[in-house]
Amino acid sequence: MKDGLITNLDAYDKAYGWDAKIPSTVLAAGRVKDGVIGSGSLYTAGGAAGPLVGVFYNRDLAQKVGMSTVPASLDEMEGVMKKAKAAGITPIIASNADGLIGHLYSLLLSQYMGPQKLLDVVWHTPGATLDTEEAKAATAKLESWMKAGYFNSDANAINQDASYGQFAGGKGLFMVQGTWITQALPTSFNGHYGIFPLPPKTAGGSW
Repeated sequence: MKDGLITNLDAYDKAYGWDAKIPSTVLAAGRVKDGVIGSGSLYTAGGAAGPLVGVFYNRDLAQKVGMSTVPASLDEMEGVMKKAKAAGITPIIASNADGLIGHLYSLLLSQYMGPQKLLDVVWHTPGATLDTEEAKAATAKLESWMKAGYFNSDANAINQDASYGQFAGGKGLFMVQGTWITQALPTSFNGHYGIFPLPPKTAGGSW
């Protein structure tokens, strides 16, 4: 920015009224002041708008394990995964050859730390850190799911394209991904899956 390699978009923001059309929480991701993201001048606009990263689920497999409604808490979701594992169904299809278990980890961090504290880390807010008891608890939760065998056995070996094939092929109950993948799933799978936000730690808690 100081070298003039990135264009300040404040004039375009004013001319086109982006701040009136795009939620301020979305525009915040493109604002930078003194090296900290979240406030100040605008350098990118709208790139984070639209997609939801959540829990895709196979409706047919959900019915088999008695999941008639989406889980209201992490404990309830974990109970469903336990039932799936007992029924010989892989609870979560994941691809970690490309690090995409990170989607689930980020959601768990957000639930345990709170979204603003996680954003502070991502946005380089002074003093923000992942070295907290809440972040450690989120990490422990993910580790416990791994040790329980809730992921596909080849999770560390496959990429996201392969994981889409496994999920659409009925190989697992859940997959944590963004809604952008719907274009990559086969049309024959339409109507056989749904998506919900990762549930809060306790029922009725904030998302």
